[in-house]
Amino acid sequence: MTSGTHLVWYLPAHLPDAETSQALARAVGVKVYTMILETVTGPGFLSDWNRYILLGYADLPEHVIKDAVERLVGVRQ
Repeated sequence: MTSGTHLVWYLPAHLPDAETSQALARAVGVKVYTMILETVTGPGFLSDWNRYILLGYADLPEHVIKDAVERLVGVRQ
């Protein structure tokens, strides 16, 4: 079993919700996760769960993370 470091990002109102952002990211080959399935307490704990995405990055080389971020930025442009 591997574990990693994660970052939770609250999506500002001008960005799509978490499910839409997840679909857009996957369309460019980047995996991000919504909080609906990734919390111990479940989505009911976060009333605005669909404004959060989970980014995991601990076992990725820096150049892979940079490439993924650039692809995510490209989705919005």
